[in-house]
Amino acid sequence: MGRNFSILLLLAVLTACSSNVQQPHTVYDVHASFSTPPSRDGEDHMDDPAIYVNDKDPLKSFVIGTNKSRVGGGLHLYDLEGNEIDFVADGRMNNVDLRYGFPLRTPQGVEKIDLAVATHRSQKSIAIYKVDAKARRLINVTADGFSFDFSPYGGCLYHNRQTDKFYFFATSKPGKVQQIELVDQGNGKIGAKSVRFFDVGSICEGCVADDENGTLFVAEEDVAVWKYSADPLGGTAREKVDAVGQHLVADIEGLTLYHGADGTGYLIASSQGNSTYVVYERQAPHRYAGTFQISSKGTMEGTEETDGIDVTHHALPNFPKGLFVAHDNRSTKGGGSNFKFVSWEQIARGLKK
Repeated sequence: MGRNFSILLLLAVLTACSSNVQQPHTVYDVHASFSTPPSRDGEDHMDDPAIYVNDKDPLKSFVIGTNKSRVGGGLHLYDLEGNEIDFVADGRMNNVDLRYGFPLRTPQGVEKIDLAVATHRSQKSIAIYKVDAKARRLINVTADGFSFDFSPYGGCLYHNRQTDKFYFFATSKPGKVQQIELVDQGNGKIGAKSVRFFDVGSICEGCVADDENGTLFVAEEDVAVWKYSADPLGGTAREKVDAVGQHLVADIEGLTLYHGADGTGYLIASSQGNSTYVVYERQAPHRYAGTFQISSKGTMEGTEETDGIDVTHHALPNFPKGLFVAHDNRSTKGGGSNFKFVSWEQIARGLKK
């Protein structure tokens, strides 16, 4: 009787313990098609990419990559095969994002322009650029006079489709988030005004806004991915998408959205702690869809300890189903960090249907 009781007790303990054990998940491999040159100083100064899609001439689409170096920082522009085509030496840029169709007043009337906005860490501000799609260059249109209450770490843009207003969210190492509205100054420049301020809790960098659904996703690096309202009056209410644990390994870094038809698609997070990328359904409740890693193949290296990521669903040369771009903290070819280009078709094959 005593022996049987001991066995039953042991089974109960093991069952209770097993309920707390994280269940393994499959990580599948994808491979990069192209990579950019490593950072010139051999350090990990590259950080965040943004893919500009030229609808009129997809071949002239390009990728913007931030350089956060204290000396020689700025924005790199790359073609779709990873070749550098321009460099904007405007200072220490950390994160960058894009939006299309900002209404800018000019002497000839209102011009719809495409915007690239980057966090300028050394100036506690942002750098705002008009995209010259034809020449594949950036024109600085930042108005003077605005600064954040902290040194901005990460950031992302949001376009409210109901009001046609454009906003930028800046994240920070103390965990503060500040939302600003981009304001046309009437002189060809764009300024900013603060409209919202909230506290995530601890260090946060990566964020992405879903314009169609009016939501904002923020990566609290050691804790979780959170979903907030993107509206200036949205307050501090939030929902947890996923926490560090079964799928995510701290730090949680870059976030990006793949837009599918009829509101479908995916939210992707950079799980820096194990050099993987975790995919969730874009639609609530944001179910887990898969985990992949960019592995080496032949002479093409994989990625490790990724910071920023970006993705597009648009068909591009060499990437007919879309393009995913990821930061790689150190290339063995030159020592510095760079960006890797991966076809969405490879990623989609491994996702749960």
